[in-house]
Amino acid sequence: MKRLIKYLLTLGVAALSFAACQEPEEQIQVPVNYTLIGDTAFNKDLKANFKVVADKALEQDVTVNIILEEGSNFPESNLDYPKTIQIAAGAKEVSATVAIKDRLALEAGVDYLVSLAAEVNGVVSVQKIVLKYSRKNLNGKWSAIGTLSGTNWDKDFVLTEGKDGWYSVEGVEAYAGEEFKFRKDGGWDDNFGGVAAEGEFSVVLGGDNLKFEKDGVYTLALNPNAEKGKIVRTADIVVKYAFTAPEKFDDNFKAALKVTSDHIAREDITINLALDTEKTTFPENSLTVPATLTIAKGASEGTAEIVINPDSLTPGAEYSAVVNATLGNDAIGTATLGFTMPIKVYTLAELVALMPETNKEKAEFKGILNDIVVTYVSGSNIFLEDATAAMLLFKSGTGLQPGVTLSGYFEGKVQNFNGLPEISDLSYNQADITIGQAEVPAPAEMTIAEVNANFDKLISKRVKLTNVYAGGDIQKKGEYSIYQGEDNIVFYTNVDLESIIPKGSLFDVTAIVTPYKEKKQVKIFEEAAIGQVIPHMTMSDILALCTSESNAKFAGIFDGLYVNYILGTDHNYLEDASGAIRYYKSGGAGLKVGNKISGLLTGTCRLDGGRPTINWLDFTYATVTDAPAEELPKPVTGTLASFTDLAGLIYRRVHLENVVLNDTTPTDKNSFKTTISDDTGSIQLHVRFKPSQALPKGTKITFTGTFDVDNGKLEIRLFKQNEITGMTLPQ
Repeated sequence: MKRLIKYLLTLGVAALSFAACQEPEEQIQVPVNYTLIGDTAFNKDLKANFKVVADKALEQDVTVNIILEEGSNFPESNLDYPKTIQIAAGAKEVSATVAIKDRLALEAGVDYLVSLAAEVNGVVSVQKIVLKYSRKNLNGKWSAIGTLSGTNWDKDFVLTEGKDGWYSVEGVEAYAGEEFKFRKDGGWDDNFGGVAAEGEFSVVLGGDNLKFEKDGVYTLALNPNAEKGKIVRTADIVVKYAFTAPEKFDDNFKAALKVTSDHIAREDITINLALDTEKTTFPENSLTVPATLTIAKGASEGTAEIVINPDSLTPGAEYSAVVNATLGNDAIGTATLGFTMPIKVYTLAELVALMPETNKEKAEFKGILNDIVVTYVSGSNIFLEDATAAMLLFKSGTGLQPGVTLSGYFEGKVQNFNGLPEISDLSYNQADITIGQAEVPAPAEMTIAEVNANFDKLISKRVKLTNVYAGGDIQKKGEYSIYQGEDNIVFYTNVDLESIIPKGSLFDVTAIVTPYKEKKQVKIFEEAAIGQVIPHMTMSDILALCTSESNAKFAGIFDGLYVNYILGTDHNYLEDASGAIRYYKSGGAGLKVGNKISGLLTGTCRLDGGRPTINWLDFTYATVTDAPAEELPKPVTGTLASFTDLAGLIYRRVHLENVVLNDTTPTDKNSFKTTISDDTGSIQLHVRFKPSQALPKGTKITFTGTFDVDNGKLEIRLFKQNEITGMTLPQ
């Protein structure tokens, strides 16, 4: 109260400052004013700076008392600050520091207030330094995270709250040098690190990672408000291993051996594997067992593969393998694997797939074949087929005939014979197979183009090709090409075809698709493989068939029949170098003079009044073109006495010049007969039109007509007035 009264008395003199009075002198002394200034908060080092400043330099030393105000709730014993400070003579100010001695001695969660004032000569400063401090309450959900128990800073190990502010977790594994930190609420806003030591130690908010000095199993504890941690080693780390394997090998004759650890490997771990030969029933050298298995660094398991070599195993037999796993001198476990050698069921397509790439190399097979049909037999060559493919069986099927079916257990070899899949060395017990009977699959009717496009799928199958022709002469035996239009394929025959297929003929053939090295090829073994043969023909061949009034069929390949004349719409006269014929087609055949018909022609012919006549002709598979003028047959010329070959001349065109009419021609008849003559002889002329004028006997005429026959004798017919191109009347 005395201080306050004194302060109020002084205030009237010193206003808002405070003054220190000097000894009275003869002059009145001007008072010195002092101001207290400083920080408003403690810094990270828990300190705050302040100073007392005079408004002028002092003439002598002045002592300033620092007072902790009664409104402060901060324990004075936990504050470090000067109770007095001195402003030296000649100076204007002095600085000082206030610090918190022991932050941890403060109760967490309490708001503390520090209020400091300055006093000089009993006068207390109006200005004060007010500092606030609150220590955060760190209770909450705490965890440990780091390289703990095989994790890598990706798993929180939750601490359980206990007594006296401690949180802890047990059973955490760690290795020397591994690190961790404590953190709150799964985040990093509040975390503790520092320098770890076994037992209790201080932790630091935001401190460095805590490190383990030894391998072991630990209990980790934290008292966040006391900023204390504990690392207590409770046991050695024990790593356990388990050795496992499937009960049986898989269908690929393999099995995976596995060793599993309950810890992540800190380095590569090598497990030794060994076959227990006394307990294993597999034949020697039929198993491949790896000597070791590795659990790689960073992994918790390792695998290795045990493989069966089935070549020495008996189909249907049961086997077992016993494998031991050890780590150093310590046994880890034993695995027993069973296996029943399968009796494989093969299709012919699967046997084809076994064919080695190298010529005449062989691959063995043992297994069941079902519903295999014998499709063709020629000596040692037996062709088989099922729903998937076809194959050649060579020298191993004595007594088999087409239509026989085979099912059962077989052993044999698949050979690459110049690109043809071939079964050889086939063996079986009669008791193990079933022999039946079935229809032989019909050969596929295909074109050469279709065979080429689907060649691989057709190997060893029969195909029927129609209307093919040979490129070059038919050979007795051997290889040449056959064609359909521009498409071709290699054709190989084991039989003499020279006398069966005339040169240039079309023929049908049922052949077997058999590759030879890089060639696509079809092959026949017997004459019966040749079906219909369509020969190469000329007009003389047709005329030779027309011997009666009964229809005679013909089919052949023609190089070219030419239309030399068309009478009306129904009568077409066809000719080549060997002869001519009349083709009667009611309503017309759509042909015109100068057409050339080439290719396959089929039809019927007969004698009509002694005249050879085609009364049906199919040129669907032939080509009809306009022949060049120079290619068309020329009319016959010569003396009348030279026209004696009725068969060779009938229906040919004939050109005569200046022959003599032996009779006057009538003008009232549409058809009449007369004779013409030259110096060598005469011949009947049959005019089939009404002349526009009468021609007297002795008239010389030039014309182009057509040979025909009348009562078995050759005659010349004129059908149109314009066929007469010249005349000379008698004088």
